[in-house]
Amino acid sequence: MTKTSISNDMQHTAVGASKKIYALMMAIWQRWGEPKAAFERESDLYRARFVSACLLSLFLVVGVILPFRYILLPIDDQTFLRSIITFLAGLFVFFAQRFAYRGRYMVASWMAILTATTAVTTAAIFLTTRIDTLYFYLIVPIFASAIMPVRRLIDITIFHAGIMLVIAAVIEPERGQRILEEPFVNFLILSFILIVIVTYRNYVERQSWDRLRESEKRHRVVTELISDYAYSMRYDKNGNVYFEWMTDSFERFTGQPLHNENRVSHVLPSFAHPDDQERLLQSQKLAFMGQTNVEEARYYRPDGTFGWVEIHRKPELDPETGEVIRVYGVGRDITARKESEAQVEVIALQKGRLRLTQEFVHAISHDFRTSLSNIETNRYLVERKISKHPEVDLSTNLDIIQLYIARMTRQLDGLADIADITDIVMQETSLAALFNTIKLLYSTNANAKHIQLITTLPEHDVLLWLDRSKVQIALQRLIENSLVYTGAGGHIVLEMVDTVDSTIIRVTDDGEGIAQEHIPYIFDLFYRGDMSRDVHTGGIGIGLSLVRFVMQAHNGDVTVTSTTGQGASFDLIFPKAHIRSRTTELPDKSSVIH
Repeated sequence: MTKTSISNDMQHTAVGASKKIYALMMAIWQRWGEPKAAFERESDLYRARFVSACLLSLFLVVGVILPFRYILLPIDDQTFLRSIITFLAGLFVFFAQRFAYRGRYMVASWMAILTATTAVTTAAIFLTTRIDTLYFYLIVPIFASAIMPVRRLIDITIFHAGIMLVIAAVIEPERGQRILEEPFVNFLILSFILIVIVTYRNYVERQSWDRLRESEKRHRVVTELISDYAYSMRYDKNGNVYFEWMTDSFERFTGQPLHNENRVSHVLPSFAHPDDQERLLQSQKLAFMGQTNVEEARYYRPDGTFGWVEIHRKPELDPETGEVIRVYGVGRDITARKESEAQVEVIALQKGRLRLTQEFVHAISHDFRTSLSNIETNRYLVERKISKHPEVDLSTNLDIIQLYIARMTRQLDGLADIADITDIVMQETSLAALFNTIKLLYSTNANAKHIQLITTLPEHDVLLWLDRSKVQIALQRLIENSLVYTGAGGHIVLEMVDTVDSTIIRVTDDGEGIAQEHIPYIFDLFYRGDMSRDVHTGGIGIGLSLVRFVMQAHNGDVTVTSTTGQGASFDLIFPKAHIRSRTTELPDKSSVIH
């Protein structure tokens, strides 16, 4: 057998022995040391463990090892007395440890302090061979400094100093003088140093606790303000997954508190939609296999309806083995996002339907226009042919055909304009140029009916951000409407009015006016206020509806005021959001077409 193998065997033996000793000590601790009481605060549990461990260790040293050591020494009066003192002190310490074992660690601490003080004092008085026994008084403040405030530490130090002075006074003068010169002075110095150290330690700990409380306060505020919740989960010894902790947001999130029963299998049925539970369990298994994942699921909200939650899971791995220790997770409410996505889908579907309607209207309009064009062509040919036969008079019939063609063409144009109303192209538009265009388009018709068409603008041109073609169509409909209902000698005024909140384009006439019972409905699609009008002047109720659609597309409004027999006034109201980029001085303030 080589030296290396012998060394390895000794090493294995030493390791095995140390493991057995450790196992024995842990067994003793679990049986005799670990406090069995329940504590509300975790700090109380730590203090109880500390006191129990100290007193159990002190009992083994003072009550067992030291008496056994003294027995091995030559027996004399001093040795026998030491054995008795240490044995009795050990019994009292063990008795005190039983109080700590049951959770009453402060009672146990004071019992231990009293026992140590009594034992050291007794030894100092009756053991005449040595005076350094008094140094054992330092054990008491060192022990007390771990669990008691500084003021108690000072009280204990003063009490022990007083006892030492009494001992020095009652024993032999020579020993008393030695006590005052060495143990007493050194005890005061060491106790003072200990008090300073403990005071500084307590100050640092207090600062740390203050920072911790402030951090916890911020954490609570954050968790109260946000709807997300966080958690940690791991396997227990039975193989069940349970929540280690969960933020308070979970209760606000679901309306259900996380009770003592915190196993995932018990919480999940009351949290997630039945159809999503299996999927959540599968993603949970993947997380415990080491995969970070994100899952969306429906959950029960406090009002009983279903919302959507996005759950992020991230595993924590053991740096040595690579195995998953626990899984951290965050749940985020995404109900609003899901509703927005659903709304986007609905809007997309509606846009698709609208586009289909537009294509249908354009296709039908094109087909009708083609048919009307053919009818008009054939009407013209018939008119040419019968002109060679004066005895045949079909002029009235041909005029009616022509009127119907014009009417149908105009209504088809209106339908096409409505179909295109959502295709808004905003651009900088000059009101002066727009008014001039309207004036050029309708001056001939106005003159033919002996109506004055008046356009009025301020001294400076106004530039608005709008879709010129759509607004021009709206103005054309209003002017055409006024031309229909205004008699010879009447007036139509097109003007701009500026207010604090809006820019208004106003069309006013002094024609027939509108009956009050019709005003609430005149902007409705296909509404006709006067059903008695003939085909020349009557429409199918598209014109004013088109005006309303144009203004809605510009986030504006259209209003009407009218009195029967006194005309009507239509206002196109554009909010100030239509920014004016600049102004241009105009040569004329107003223009009148006669």
